[in-house]
Amino acid sequence: MKVEDVRRIEKEHALIRAGSLRHKFDDHQLRIYDPYRDWEKRRLSELDELPEEQWGIHQVFQVDCGRQVGKTFCTSGIRVEDALSPAWADEEFLVGASTEVALKELVIPTMARLFVDFPDDIAPQFVSSRWGMRAGYYFPSNGTRIKLVGWENPDDHRGPGLAGANISEAAFVPKLRYAVNSVLLPQFSRRERATCILESSAPADPNHPFDSVFKPDCERRKAYVFMTMWENTALTDKQKRAMFASAKAINEDDAEREYNGKRTRDRGKVIVPTFDRARHVKEFERPEHALAIMAQDDGILDLYFAGWGYWDARRAKLCVEQEFYGRNTTTSIVADEMRSRERELYGEAAAINKKRFILGTPKEERERILRVLSGEEAPHQSDGFGLAKPSGLCWWDGQEFQPNPVLRVSDTSARLIADLNHEHGIPMCTTEKDDAEAASYALRDAFKFDKIEIHPRCLGLIRHLESGHWNKNRTDWARYIDEPEASLFGHFDGIAMLIYMWRMVQALRSVDPYPPKFIDRHQPDVMHIPEDWQPTSNRGVSELEAWL
Repeated sequence: MKVEDVRRIEKEHALIRAGSLRHKFDDHQLRIYDPYRDWEKRRLSELDELPEEQWGIHQVFQVDCGRQVGKTFCTSGIRVEDALSPAWADEEFLVGASTEVALKELVIPTMARLFVDFPDDIAPQFVSSRWGMRAGYYFPSNGTRIKLVGWENPDDHRGPGLAGANISEAAFVPKLRYAVNSVLLPQFSRRERATCILESSAPADPNHPFDSVFKPDCERRKAYVFMTMWENTALTDKQKRAMFASAKAINEDDAEREYNGKRTRDRGKVIVPTFDRARHVKEFERPEHALAIMAQDDGILDLYFAGWGYWDARRAKLCVEQEFYGRNTTTSIVADEMRSRERELYGEAAAINKKRFILGTPKEERERILRVLSGEEAPHQSDGFGLAKPSGLCWWDGQEFQPNPVLRVSDTSARLIADLNHEHGIPMCTTEKDDAEAASYALRDAFKFDKIEIHPRCLGLIRHLESGHWNKNRTDWARYIDEPEASLFGHFDGIAMLIYMWRMVQALRSVDPYPPKFIDRHQPDVMHIPEDWQPTSNRGVSELEAWL
């Protein structure tokens, strides 16, 4: 062995014995290591300077980097440095991955690379799982341990205390919020310097807690590092272009997400791939008259999800403007929420102000309303306001102003429909559910051609449309049963509600909701026809032709 090699090894051994592994990291990895160590030094002093409401999740540091950056190598090296420190003698650290398989394929080989040139006298001993203990590394120099875990079941990793923890590929841990809040943070309680490092590439689910909970908090506290694959100084430009080109040829969305950190959805897995928050979520101005519709998808273990919208005849769009959802909701809660929201939305014109009952079965009531809207049948009784226009959103049926919503539709939950109708006087019809697959594709087309707009206040519906995906076997939509994800996503019941609403709003599209205009022929300037006016029905055309 050459003299220079011997000297280099001796120097590296001296650094390792001193508890420093910084020499092992590439230049781009130091952009993770140095910010973490700086944050670690200033974190506790910042708590003394800031009010408690600004502390946030102050134990968490986030590493949001593309593939092939070496983020696991760097963050694992940080924990090994901690384990070598006398300050953490006889303490225990946890280094984990999203699954046991990922632990064996990713974390353990990475740790082996870190230890390959350790001096024999301080090299950690690998201890396999036995006697109920998890596999890990034991450091004989100070008695510190690094425990290795997979995060399929976070409750398996409860314990008396931890000096710190890493979660590798955290954006793919299904119960990340619960793992950090209920399992890790309580174990830091008597160790104020303990920290948690969440490292991962971008999540496939844009509403995963890695993004929705931890990312904004870490960014605010400057405990966040973002890096793409292109910033890897250990690879040549040709190597990086070749890797990205191969990935992009297979799946462009995956390539952008995994290597560039872009928040994209896998269009092959999501339920409504044509939904785009930038295009379809916006504040809209209500028309003067419109036919409103309410739809609901019932659930107990899944979510009960209700939505209110209207058909804007002038713009030919379904506008969804309000929602309500929750688990384990009783009929009384549902009825109270419906009354509250409909009075808020429609004011004096709210149909909820006129207590009435359906005359036949929910299906017969639906068919009767559709015949009335099409003009095939006259209403059984006048529920309208005559020629006196009420305050609030109403519509004109050809003879008088009518209340909203015109239709309330539900999935086939017979008990809820019966209770709402007979105990609370809130008529509810069943939705048409034949050929559900065609209805699902019809919703996709509606977003594709920009026929639906959603108000920004409908956060639950937006979350479901962005995150809704199929299960692994693509036999059904994914279902969440554990809190808190179950209370947010359920069975993505907001999408089911919107499918019902879009399907049943088709019957409202041919109805002109505007009353006729009475014009003094001697003063033609009284009538103002907008330049972009388009007839919404044959009746609208005949009215204009008659006047002209």
